Amino acid sequence: QRTGSLSHDNYYRLSLLMVAESKLRKQIADTCLQLEEQGLLLRSWGSVSARLNEQEMIITPTGIAYKDLTPDKMVKVNVHTLSFSGSRRPSSEVQIHASIYRERTGVGVIVHSHQVYSSCVSAIAQKYLLFMNDGNKTKIPVVQYAFPGSADVAEQVVFCLKKHPAAQSLLLANHGVVCFGETFAAVMQQAKQLEIISYNYLIDVCNTELKYGIVEGFSSFRKEGKIYYIRKDTPERLRQIHKRIYRKRSDVSYILHNQAEADEIISRRYTSVRPLLLDSAQICGSLIRIPANESGKGRETLSIKKNVDVVFSPNDGVFCLGGSRSEAEARALIMNKGCIAQIAAIRRGHANYLSTSDCRKVNRHYHHVYAGLSRGEPEL
Repeated sequence: QRTGSLSHDNYYRLSLLMVAESKLRKQIADTCLQLEEQGLLLRSWGSVSARLNEQEMIITPTGIAYKDLTPDKMVKVNVHTLSFSGSRRPSSEVQIHASIYRERTGVGVIVHSHQVYSSCVSAIAQKYLLFMNDGNKTKIPVVQYAFPGSADVAEQVVFCLKKHPAAQSLLLANHGVVCFGETFAAVMQQAKQLEIISYNYLIDVCNTELKYGIVEGFSSFRKEGKIYYIRKDTPERLRQIHKRIYRKRSDVSYILHNQAEADEIISRRYTSVRPLLLDSAQICGSLIRIPANESGKGRETLSIKKNVDVVFSPNDGVFCLGGSRSEAEARALIMNKGCIAQIAAIRRGHANYLSTSDCRKVNRHYHHVYAGLSRGEPEL
């Protein structure tokens, strides 16, 4: 045996480790796709990780859409130092994942998601989400709000874990959820169950039963300076709205008109919307104004701003803007979730609104850091 070469035993051990890591990377990629298919993950919002050993975890990268994720794009991170290998950066919420692995040695998999109804509840519930499970009262703790991606978030998560040692799911206030356990299957089941529980909470406690999604109205796209309407029967009044948006926003190539029930309610009854959720703040900043019709002038006033990627029109729902249809769809889904949260919070009589400064920070980060990305979105 040459000096410096691996012994047979060491070579075998190293081969096993490489196989284990390769398997984990593929399982993470497969899990992301499954969660996306079930509507629990969108584009690249959220993150998934798995423990590799006592020192390391494998986690999804930042800024890559789940449909584009492959095993080789996952990032290996030291759970103690947060150092990582390779050119890709780990999820911005890597500190949450690492803190859970350090605190709970039995945890093997973590899913951080912005799933719709659970995210809405995270902005309404105060200390915990209470529900009945086989006749017993069960609590899902709410982690106190902290700015996304900060050490404060991880500290609040650890505090909550110590206070609730049996918890396997947490609501992150104004943010989303984190579910953790021994296996991929167990954690995926927790995420699905939490979404059902949250949906029922909105119905029973907030008197809000609104379906999530897109009910497409009259959309359009711009190519080489010309506007094309998806539907030939687009009313002239709405064509004028599209034209005004394109004139003010040279960066927009696609406008998706969403007439989902929650969006319609907001456009009819409110004069403004303050974000309750961080991903809503990403696309709309600190406030969305919904001007009323200008009396007697035969045209509508619209609030069209540079870094606000949605435009409400009274009684018409919302126009969601993007550089492509995919971008516009993502923003339509995020805004629809934000509208559901707004309505539920008002009916509940309690809401934990985000501060103006935090809304502006995440909005600037979204547009400045990710404006040049051709794929994916930032994940919080």
